[in-house]
Amino acid sequence: MGFVIIFFIAWLTIVVFTVMRKRLSLIENCFVYMVILVININWSWIVFEELDRIIISTAPLKNTAFLIVRTIIVPLVIVGALNIHGTFFSAKSWYIGILSVIVLSCVIAIGRYFDVLTYVHWSIVYDILYFMALHVIASVTLKFFQAIGRREVKAS
Repeated sequence: MGFVIIFFIAWLTIVVFTVMRKRLSLIENCFVYMVILVININWSWIVFEELDRIIISTAPLKNTAFLIVRTIIVPLVIVGALNIHGTFFSAKSWYIGILSVIVLSCVIAIGRYFDVLTYVHWSIVYDILYFMALHVIASVTLKFFQAIGRREVKAS
């Protein structure tokens, strides 16, 4: 049942991201998505496999649900939040960031409820802090990427 619900959430996330009005270009969206994807995969490898703080289910569908959360839902929610408001350097944009952290925390809570993940020496607070850090990293890398693009345009 956990796979079905997480698959539906992933499908819904993809549909909402596809139909939403985007403030970022396709290249900016891909860049931020790839940065968040790389960070998220490395983070989950360290926390799950190396430190053994969280145990991933070995059942095939539950493991697939975990992979869907890691590679589709988390990066798309963060990129979608950046598309709604740009970057996280204004007060209004923090509300969108907090809302997306709540959504991601609810997805993780659903995964925990259906035994996709089992916390050993971990807390949901650590996940919330991690999602906030991902938002800040995405915002900073987007600003850096946009600055490089403007510098290249001025130079040519």
